Amino acid sequence: MGIKKIIVENWMTRKLPEKGFWSPLFLVTLLVTGTALFLNDVFHLRQLMPASFETVVLKKEYYRLWSALFAHGDLEHILSNLFLFIPFAYLLAHYFSLWLFPLIGFLLGGLINLIVVHYLGGGNTIIGVSGVVYWMGATWMTLSFFIDRRETILARLIKLSGVSLVLFFPTTFLPEVSYFSHFLGYIFGIVTGAVVFFVFKKRFLAAEVVHEVDEDRDYFDWENFDVSKLHFEDVNETEWPVINKWLERDHIARAFTHRPEARLMMVYADKAALGFLQLSLNSEGQLRVEPFIAEKRLLSRGLGSTILKKFTDEVDHHNGFMAEVSPSNGAAIRAFKKAGFIRSSTMFATGGPFVLLTKVKYS
Repeated sequence: MGIKKIIVENWMTRKLPEKGFWSPLFLVTLLVTGTALFLNDVFHLRQLMPASFETVVLKKEYYRLWSALFAHGDLEHILSNLFLFIPFAYLLAHYFSLWLFPLIGFLLGGLINLIVVHYLGGGNTIIGVSGVVYWMGATWMTLSFFIDRRETILARLIKLSGVSLVLFFPTTFLPEVSYFSHFLGYIFGIVTGAVVFFVFKKRFLAAEVVHEVDEDRDYFDWENFDVSKLHFEDVNETEWPVINKWLERDHIARAFTHRPEARLMMVYADKAALGFLQLSLNSEGQLRVEPFIAEKRLLSRGLGSTILKKFTDEVDHHNGFMAEVSPSNGAAIRAFKKAGFIRSSTMFATGGPFVLLTKVKYS
């Protein structure tokens, strides 16, 4: 009986930190301000900001490679770029560091402009941040392709192609638009995403949370959970490798205390293994119940109290049930109470204080 690995969390699914909020806001402010100054020709910026072969290559005014990024022809032009700039700036700044975006993104934006002015030759000027926008989108999607491995390679390729066609392929072609900038931005983005992934591959893959299940058992579908399919089975020898893997997980290792006399029971929803119960008798003959949920993502969703209630309602134990919970573990205390346990008292032991909860079934 083999073990199947299912990736349930990765770098792209982790909780977003707060650091990425201000950077996109600051950049959007710069883009809008730069465009407003350009359109109103403040300080003669209409002549100073655009980039062309003559100004950049012949006159060597290299600053224009970047000043052109902050100038737009009209309101429609800047809004069309901000439509994709804002979400991709937010995502790149949140999930990755500021050196990737905006630093590398805008450095490459200047390089894209340099190639474009050479390609266009004399008599043409370029403005706008669209090359960077296409770079941002391609970088994000390429990193998603490599990092988010929950689907097959073919499925990811189809998704990448579909999103690219919808977001980046033009439906109409306008003579004033530099599609070469778009093309270069997209290609540079693919290369950037691939390079970043392979340079930091170990860090990205280390963020994966892998769910291991028996090949003959189904993966638990929380969204369609049916409590009637919840059942309990004594742990057999084929399930010990799974239990041992679970015991290595931080959220279980911190709470688990091995009791040599205890009996372990697997918790299943249909064929999907959700975790296990450790059962033992205390000095008064009460059945101590200790639930452990395998997947961290399933914590704090009410599953623990559901398991406890189902088990204690189905099992007859004439001396009742009990649990010992740390006073600081409010979530566990609430779960036991929701399952019908009553807070009995606060006790003190060598390991520190604990809350005693009990449940008695009356006939």
